[in-house]
Amino acid sequence: MSGPAYTPLEPSGGSSSVQNVQTQLNEVTSIVQGNINKLLARGDKLQDISDKSEQLAANSEQFKRTANKVRSKMWWQNMKMKAILAGVIGLLLLALLLVVLFQTGVLKTGGSTAAPATSSSSSPGSSAVGITTSSSGSSAVSGAVYKHLGAGR
Repeated sequence: MSGPAYTPLEPSGGSSSVQNVQTQLNEVTSIVQGNINKLLARGDKLQDISDKSEQLAANSEQFKRTANKVRSKMWWQNMKMKAILAGVIGLLLLALLLVVLFQTGVLKTGGSTAAPATSSSSSPGSSAVGITTSSSGSSAVSGAVYKHLGAGR
């Protein structure tokens, strides 16, 4: 504690000793009041900190719930986009397969069931395609189609 140095009472002083005691008592009282005020201010600050920490805990719980909802929503959105992308790729592959099958003559656009005519002259990069139909209605594709499609390798 800071303040005036302690001076022992002088027994022979009479009224000056009472006055010294009164002065020292006033000083101690003011010091105690200052300490009490500081203690009350500290208590208010601690209460403010406690309130803020409780609010922060509540905010963090709300943030956690919101973050989980957003994560779930984004996961579903991502899955939808992947499904759409897979569908588009599947359709493109199907279209490509159909184009290749029509170009090679495996599939015909007309409704006839007659066997396609094969060309006797073929260039080195092309192959002839022939379909034969059996009496049971099933058709067999010649080996040239498999070779052309890469299955004969």
